[in-house]
Amino acid sequence: MPKPRDGEAQHELVRRLQQAMTSLGWSRATLAEKAEVSKATISNVFTFKTVPTRTTLDQLLDALRIAGSQWKELHALREQADSRAQRLDHYLAAAEGAVRDHPYAGALPGIVPPLATVYVRQLARQEDPAGGDGASETHVGTVAGPRPADQLLSRAETCVVAGPGGGKSSLLRTYLADVVRGWRAGSAGPVLAVLAPASALLGMPLAEALARHANADLAGLVERLPVELFAKRPYPRARWLVLVDGLDEITDPQARHRVLRTISAVTNGLQADQYRFVVATRPLPRAELDLLGRDTPHFQLEPLSRDDLRHVARAWFQAMDLPAPAAMASRFLTAVDNANLAELACVPLMATMLCQLQAHAPQQAVPTTRGAVYNKFTALLHKRQYAPGARDILRADLDGYGPGVTARAEDTLEHLPELIGHLATVRLTGDTRPTLDILRNHPHAHRPARVPDDEWDDFLTAALCRSGLITRSASDFAFLHQTLLEHQAARHATRDAQARAQTLGELFRPTAGRWGEPRSLRRENSSYAGFVLHGLLTPQDHIAEQTAKALTELGSQRDWMVCEFLTRQVHLRTAFPSGVADRLTQFANDSGLADHSRVNAAHALTEMEGHREAGPNQLAALADNPNLHTSARVNAAKALSGVEGHRTAGADRLIDFADDPDFDDNGARVNAARALAEVEGYREAGVERLIDLIDNPNLHASTRVNAARILAGVEGHRTAGADRLTALADNPDLYPSTRVDAAKALSGVEGHRTAGADRLIDFADSPDFDDNGARVNAARALAEVEGYREAGVERLIDLIDNPNLHASTRVNAARTLPLAEADA
Repeated sequence: MPKPRDGEAQHELVRRLQQAMTSLGWSRATLAEKAEVSKATISNVFTFKTVPTRTTLDQLLDALRIAGSQWKELHALREQADSRAQRLDHYLAAAEGAVRDHPYAGALPGIVPPLATVYVRQLARQEDPAGGDGASETHVGTVAGPRPADQLLSRAETCVVAGPGGGKSSLLRTYLADVVRGWRAGSAGPVLAVLAPASALLGMPLAEALARHANADLAGLVERLPVELFAKRPYPRARWLVLVDGLDEITDPQARHRVLRTISAVTNGLQADQYRFVVATRPLPRAELDLLGRDTPHFQLEPLSRDDLRHVARAWFQAMDLPAPAAMASRFLTAVDNANLAELACVPLMATMLCQLQAHAPQQAVPTTRGAVYNKFTALLHKRQYAPGARDILRADLDGYGPGVTARAEDTLEHLPELIGHLATVRLTGDTRPTLDILRNHPHAHRPARVPDDEWDDFLTAALCRSGLITRSASDFAFLHQTLLEHQAARHATRDAQARAQTLGELFRPTAGRWGEPRSLRRENSSYAGFVLHGLLTPQDHIAEQTAKALTELGSQRDWMVCEFLTRQVHLRTAFPSGVADRLTQFANDSGLADHSRVNAAHALTEMEGHREAGPNQLAALADNPNLHTSARVNAAKALSGVEGHRTAGADRLIDFADDPDFDDNGARVNAARALAEVEGYREAGVERLIDLIDNPNLHASTRVNAARILAGVEGHRTAGADRLTALADNPDLYPSTRVDAAKALSGVEGHRTAGADRLIDFADSPDFDDNGARVNAARALAEVEGYREAGVERLIDLIDNPNLHASTRVNAARTLPLAEADA
């Protein structure tokens, strides 16, 4: 027979054993009895959880009366399958160790607790692709309520979006650790995760790229992993879940497009049933991310809550053996509030750095801008890492070459911040040359003639890795976080007056883009631009004055783009001159701008010193403006409720919106009730209105289902939401499509999966339920419920083969079947 590849050997072995068992008319229990093995052993073999040992296979073959050439063939299949299982075990062990030992950004040397100790599992909301206007950046709203982010990753192709330091990498690593831990404990799930940076997928086939990165990055491997390991399913009923991190870190848009097209080609190709993808990125243009497929869900990571921030701070202070960590966490929150950093501190990376700065100097005031926090943190990091004693250790192997070499090494260490800034600048341009090749050409890193190449490279390597900013990654080096790279590059770009003047001249220079916009105004460049602006504006000199003037004179031809740029910078806590506040006020009052841009401008005003009242007044006026789109008015009221001293004003408006029958426009009343439930002290008021909307028979049924779905996600009201989803699913007066949506939503509520799936089964099986493809939709939805894929696929096949159904329904089922099978 043709020799199967190792990924197919286990499947073929089980198939032939089942065939032999069936031909004898035996059940699995009978086979277990005849072979004198446990029923659990038979179950594990036949469900692909384990490869049978040689002894077990001999017992099975003897019971099934298989001998001769077939006996040899089945043992050959077992050996082949067992070899793959061993390689998977090697991968799992190495991956678990890599996740445990991988350094993470924002940690000072000394006591560095494991990530799991200080990590808080974040929530995520699904983004609404609608709601943008063609001229401006796509405005992205959110639908439904927040859900645990890690629960969303294995369901389908997913894009996870968060701003700089928003927790994307930590989410992927934590999820990888959970999956690997489960597999190693014998609880193999439907997916096995493998993590790779987006840049690793450039220029080679997927399986080769995964194998290459794993072999270079996983230090605990005992042998190289072959490409074949990633070219087939890890087990016959499991998929590879490829966690693609840092798409935005590829600075060339065309290269990003190639990565996205590679993923899309796999998910739509012949091997679609072998892989799922999760892509993590900072916000990028929606049209670019749509290359993944317009149906790919996008989830926005939520910032830490106030309670989350308190938990993170307490965990850090406890890990650092500080006295009374709970009391210190309370003082930390007060210090953050006093610095007007309450919102920014809820960004995970910023929280990590602020906690350590506070622990280092609890009596000092917290820096008040993002750039100042990063400057202070990296200065402290450098001071600790390159104290005189540490420098002596780094130079020790070179001292034997004489004082000249020692002096050269000392010069390199003295200028290491400049070298790292130079490296960051080169990387930001998209240069992918090896790190040491880049540094060797710098005058402060030239190798002394007497020192061999490998020894000088070892010295540079040790110096870089000691920085706390850079770590080994695969076969090269990488910054621990993209935001650290951007900060170092910006510091380099503003290192002296000459560099600052040159940078200012380039910062707002028009490009050949669609709108002719400067690169700095593009959303994906916001973080770097913010650090650059900090470096330009902080010294009180003529360059700072010129920068302030340039900010207030940014082209009126691109008002919407300038508005979005300035609001993003305010939210990043970039220190701005007063002229920027005047510009934001103009934007908030400009009826020619998109409604959401006006709300964003007013919201940004609330965060600027000296405008803490003007901003809320602008938000109130926008919320009260009947000429604005209802969704913008809801957003304005929600933003107002989050401003200190204006909670009641914002909540009152949300109440009015939720209660107004004339306000309903594409679910605006539901969104208002949801926003109200998220306002501190108004949860029950929001819940009451959600219930009123669900129970209102005059509303569109899809609106009622959405309200019930949101209710189920409100803390303390899961059962109430599930009960109403059940009632909607069971309501014969509603359209079948609506009942399917309700049952599908019910299956996604924790503790109610079976109830939702049972209803989907009933719908798919009921001949009287067919209405415009509702049975097909029910079967497809069933296949998407965890643990019910086979049940959904079976029903789709039944619908395809049913001659009594309308031909269009059968065709629809046939088109849907590959999609359902791909969800395995």
